[in-house]
Amino acid sequence: MLTRREAGVTSERMSPVDTAWLHMDESGNPADIVSLMTFDEQLPYEGLSKTVEERLLKYARFKQRVVEVDGHPTWELDPKFDLEQHVTELTLDKPLSAETLAEIVAELGNQQLRPDRPSAWRTSTSHSSRRSSTRR
Repeated sequence: MLTRREAGVTSERMSPVDTAWLHMDESGNPADIVSLMTFDEQLPYEGLSKTVEERLLKYARFKQRVVEVDGHPTWELDPKFDLEQHVTELTLDKPLSAETLAEIVAELGNQQLRPDRPSAWRTSTSHSSRRSSTRR
């Protein structure tokens, strides 16, 4: 059986800070970073996906996953990386009010990082099938 290195798998041991962040993530203490940006016009899924591809995927970390190597969390390129698993679109059947946006942020912020997820990041675009009430 080939070792990971012999099979051409390159990896980088996770830094102590990243390891601490990984280990503090649990159901009662999700360690996700959630941000919210609002735009005057709807952000199309294709535009978000293209921007992520052009601006984030030039950095290898965004295409890597965490694996255990000799008992240590390690970054390695995800051989099954698929951008569509990381860029999502939410269509809501209610206006995007401040209350609705707060609910979305709270829901996303309370989702635990899953060890089975290929990579620990996601970005979403949300829009309403109804007219938004967030503009004043």
